Amino acid sequence: MTDSSTATERRAGKGSARAAAAVSARPRVNIAILTIRDDEFRAVLDVFPMKAGIFKGAHREYTLRHADASDGAQYTVAVLRQLEQGHGEAQSAANDCIRDLSPTLILVVGIAGGLPSEDIRLGDVVIATRIHDFTVSAKKYGEPATYSTTGGPIEKALAVAVANLAGKEDVLGDWTAGLPSPPPVRWTKKGQLYGPEEWQKQLRAKLQHHYGESAAPRAPIYKDGAIGSSDRLIKDPEELFPWITTARHLLAVEMESGGVFRAVQGSCPMLAIRGISDIVGLQRADAWTKYACASAAAFTRAFLRTQPVPIAASPVVADPL
Repeated sequence: MTDSSTATERRAGKGSARAAAAVSARPRVNIAILTIRDDEFRAVLDVFPMKAGIFKGAHREYTLRHADASDGAQYTVAVLRQLEQGHGEAQSAANDCIRDLSPTLILVVGIAGGLPSEDIRLGDVVIATRIHDFTVSAKKYGEPATYSTTGGPIEKALAVAVANLAGKEDVLGDWTAGLPSPPPVRWTKKGQLYGPEEWQKQLRAKLQHHYGESAAPRAPIYKDGAIGSSDRLIKDPEELFPWITTARHLLAVEMESGGVFRAVQGSCPMLAIRGISDIVGLQRADAWTKYACASAAAFTRAFLRTQPVPIAASPVVADPL
């Protein structure tokens, strides 16, 4: 081995150690990205490979990454994985993140369940401009559940930026280019659909529209609108009937954004970016869960190129060597 090759390896090793080093001072984080599942966390890390260290705050530990904000600028993002599912942990994680980092935006990135729709299908991305929180409910004997809906719209400035995304598609670019091939969708065998007969009938028609022999293949799209959020994993279509009656035009359902929405009030805006991993009434396929994680992460990377919030200075990573 030559002296020059030894020196090269030494410099490479030093660079890797520096990238993985702990950040000693509180970093200036522009955006915090909250994930729930391990596959969501890993998908986000994959699309932001530029390492900026690990920060151990007073309440949580964060993986720091640099993100392209276009025009030669960069965000510093802090990626955090929740300890468990649900609104309570989501609210706690968001509160800790605000205390530790004071981000200018919190993103909830991961998967969600979709409803039968002619517009949205598996792998598409939903940007939640309104959160309907269905956590508070009452169930009397012999009567359907009723809900005291909370939540609300996202901050206006952020909603305006989302509404204008179609005007920034040159900045977004082809955000689906790096996604794997979509898995197959099967719904014709017995047991693959569930729920009331009318729900199955509508779902079957929507699946035929998207995936039937005459359907044209397409890449995932993004769509903004309302999502429903609660502490329960909703797999029973009948539980959705009161939600659909209370909040029209729901695009997806999930378990965390309501808690984050509560936490950020008066502190910073939040936005949920959710890949559709399953449709309520269709048995979930694990391959679509992985695909939806990748889809949500890929769109998040493209979304940051539109500069939804101002850019602050990057943190200085301590050099332990």
